[in-house]
Amino acid sequence: MRGLWKLTEEFVFILFILKGSIVKRTNRILLLVFCGMLIVGSENLSNEAAAAKKAAIKKYSLLPQPRRIDYPGGVHKLQPERFIWLDMNHADQLRRTALIVQESVARVGPYWELTTAQGKNPGRLAVTIQIDPSHVAQPQGYKLTIDPDKIRIVAHDGAGAFYAAQTLKQILRQEGWTGQLVCAVIDDWPDFPNRGVLLDVSRDKVPKMKTLYNLVDLLSELKLNQLQLYTEHAFAYREHREVWKNASPMTGEQVLALDAYCRDRFVELVPNQNSFGHMGRWFAHKRYLPMAEVPGEHEEIKAKGGGGHFSLCPVDPDSIEFVAGLFDELLPHFSSRHFNVCCDETSDLGRGRSKAACEERGVGRVYLEFLLKIHEQVKKHGRTMMVWGDIVNKHPELIGELPKDVISLDWGYEKDDSFDKNCERYAASGLSFYVCPGTSSWNSIAGRTDNALGNLWNAAENGLKHGAIGYLNTDWGDNGHWQPLLVSYPSYAYGAAVSWAAKANQKIDLPRVLSLHVYRDMSRMMGWLVLDLGNAYLKPDVLVGNQSVLHSILQRPELSFKHHRIFRKLTVEGLETTLTYIDKVMSRMPRVRMQKADAKVLRNETRNAVAMLRHACRLAIARLQAKDGLISNIPEKIRQELTQDIKRIISEHKRLWRLRNREGGLAESVGRLEKLAAMYSDSTDDAGSEQQTTKEVIYIKPHHFIDILGAYAAYVAGPPITFKPNRMGHAVHIVEPKILADPDILLQIELGVDDVCGKCGFIFDGTCVDVINTTNISRLKPGTPCMKGEYNRLLDNRWCKRLGIKQGDKLTAREFCELLLRDGLDDITDIYCNVPVERVAKRTKALKESIREYLK
Repeated sequence: MRGLWKLTEEFVFILFILKGSIVKRTNRILLLVFCGMLIVGSENLSNEAAAAKKAAIKKYSLLPQPRRIDYPGGVHKLQPERFIWLDMNHADQLRRTALIVQESVARVGPYWELTTAQGKNPGRLAVTIQIDPSHVAQPQGYKLTIDPDKIRIVAHDGAGAFYAAQTLKQILRQEGWTGQLVCAVIDDWPDFPNRGVLLDVSRDKVPKMKTLYNLVDLLSELKLNQLQLYTEHAFAYREHREVWKNASPMTGEQVLALDAYCRDRFVELVPNQNSFGHMGRWFAHKRYLPMAEVPGEHEEIKAKGGGGHFSLCPVDPDSIEFVAGLFDELLPHFSSRHFNVCCDETSDLGRGRSKAACEERGVGRVYLEFLLKIHEQVKKHGRTMMVWGDIVNKHPELIGELPKDVISLDWGYEKDDSFDKNCERYAASGLSFYVCPGTSSWNSIAGRTDNALGNLWNAAENGLKHGAIGYLNTDWGDNGHWQPLLVSYPSYAYGAAVSWAAKANQKIDLPRVLSLHVYRDMSRMMGWLVLDLGNAYLKPDVLVGNQSVLHSILQRPELSFKHHRIFRKLTVEGLETTLTYIDKVMSRMPRVRMQKADAKVLRNETRNAVAMLRHACRLAIARLQAKDGLISNIPEKIRQELTQDIKRIISEHKRLWRLRNREGGLAESVGRLEKLAAMYSDSTDDAGSEQQTTKEVIYIKPHHFIDILGAYAAYVAGPPITFKPNRMGHAVHIVEPKILADPDILLQIELGVDDVCGKCGFIFDGTCVDVINTTNISRLKPGTPCMKGEYNRLLDNRWCKRLGIKQGDKLTAREFCELLLRDGLDDITDIYCNVPVERVAKRTKALKESIREYLK
């Protein structure tokens, strides 16, 4: 504006000079020049103002970031009594998409009905959704237009429309609460046609169905369209019960349900079964040992898995017959036409029964021959075979002999892995291939952020460069699967982003979009926190491939601190720096405000991961300061502190595991931590898990323990309580003083007849038949069960669900109290919903005071 005023001043000055004179031709030209300056200046200023206005428009933070987004100006107001119109020619494909839009709008504003009718007043159609490949040429692509009067989605296909709805959902999540959306035009489509995640369900976590459904919802919002569940033994094969009976496997019925759930969200559930190597869990059973490459206890190779057995023997006819039988039962449960047979890391091949064949024809050739037999079986089922590429990468001369319908999966998990070299080789052979980076979460506890992001970008960049048809982000569970799922979310998100539109997302504001769309954190802190916590692995200044040294400290306590390559570079200073860094990262946690149903679980999973990291640092410092670096030479007081700490970690690990995962695999995962706990103990110390089992165990119902705690305040305040036998035979007079006197007494959850019930006269055939007086409405609400046994079962089931415990679980009274303080007492009105609210409030207050006093 100042520039325009200056031009005007100069123009007036010229007029003043020329006033009263004869305006000659030159003067007229001069006037025209200055008029032109005025016009051009005003236009330039107008353009600058428009540019400034455009820059001031609030831009959306989206995950993935679209490849092209423009902000033309203006806003769209979310008006009531509007409709969402679906193209009736594709209504079946678009219904899920329309529901996403409807639900997303309704969360922040009006409820818009679905319709396939244009109606007499098109202005009432707030959203239109249609499929038109002539308008959007790229498969899975879409155009999303938000203008002042309407929101328009036009897509190449059903998947494209679905992804447009996910983008709109994220926009509404950010701005919908204002009642209006900034106008935008988005043109978007993927770089890789196939974008997926592989989740390890064999080492050792098998997620509950709810966990899997929630994961599919997240992956589909991130525009991922494939999911694999890595399987060694975690499918319930009817003829092989002994292999999976303790694994809580996926059943055929569950796979069918998950497959349908995925299809409804444009996710392909790809079957996965390792069919050559990684067979240790099978060979742990004598029935399958005759098919092993290295039978018996063979000292020539120390492969992973059951006692040194790892791979099927490729020259044994029974091996391919066995594999074919697995395929026959597994594959009919999946609608996908792909099948990952894995066949990776056959490390013992040629060192056992196939040794002669390998010496004669070569290890690579023997591997390929068996792979071709597997390919024949896959073709019988009409599937396209996927196979890990590590073995053929070692024998590149064989790549050209792979059938052209095979998809090779090129994996690598370090940020500098050779995707460029391997992809170039596959491209030259004409073979279809995926790039397969990883989350870097396994063997880490809290992740390896810098490595993960570098590895994920490396795969995307070189996969695109050489024409990969897919991008599969792998999430393994090696060595007990200690890392919580939330640690993998940043890698899921970044992998999804760079596989969708690499250039647009290479430098995406990952902390912000994670907080917004994954952790749903109003403070925008959780994304930063998890990413930074994932870089704790860098702080000891000891880098180890495919793992964090902090994880190794806990995982391999038997290794020498003085001589082993992993540990000998550790320093007290580096570990103390790590502790300080972790504490600084976690100082943000009180500011986190996650708006998710599992927000409390996410917090506690983060805290227990941090507890494990801190424990690793403390243990390593103690070992560095002890003679010869031995745990047995750590001062007794420090070992006792470490014992108590690891016991709390184990207890919480169990509880959190059960919230998201099935029971199978938990004992194996915890066993690795219990091995460490046992090493803290000596022959006279009962801190180890084995010695704990020899202590007296009290079998108790959850509500009985909580009732006993309620008496503690009176117990310590005096006068002394005299515990007398109950007239009906209850043993509370025996159990109560034992519990109140020793917070470390071992309890076992019993939902039937426990030690308190004793020989109660009301127990009949294992059931309490006592009657409750439900007429006193000051104590119990109307509708409360009148049978005491039924009412107590309701209470115990509610407490078990709240605390993540179940029948048979063992924990100390102290650990039970810690569970209550951490998660159980914030609001117990849902547990005691039959009791008036004011009585519940008094009970809660008294219980908290009693527990704190009890734990002093």
